[in-house]
Amino acid sequence: MPHRFTVTGWFTMLATHPPDAMRIVFILILGEIGRWLLGGGRIREALGDLIICLLIFYLIRPHIMSLPPVLGVQLSPGQVAIIISLLGSRVIKGIFAWAFEKKMGLKLEKNNG
Repeated sequence: MPHRFTVTGWFTMLATHPPDAMRIVFILILGEIGRWLLGGGRIREALGDLIICLLIFYLIRPHIMSLPPVLGVQLSPGQVAIIISLLGSRVIKGIFAWAFEKKMGLKLEKNNG
């Protein structure tokens, strides 16, 4: 698959573009730690959600274009990224699951009851 790196591809990227390679490795490690923390007790879940929210903020902020005023209030891309990241990974997951269910008719989340 062309979107996957081999070990030699990682070493080549590390040798040619070290800051980018280290940034990618850091993001991957933080994502995995956050995902692991989401599966534990209350404190672990809170820490995992914090890590995931910070990753969401830093990864989506550069991709948000300038927006027109909403109800007379001009929102910057950073403010929109903060709003999205503060919603948290669970709320965003719920929104995507709801939208997928409405569009496709398939339920992604199982009921807890």
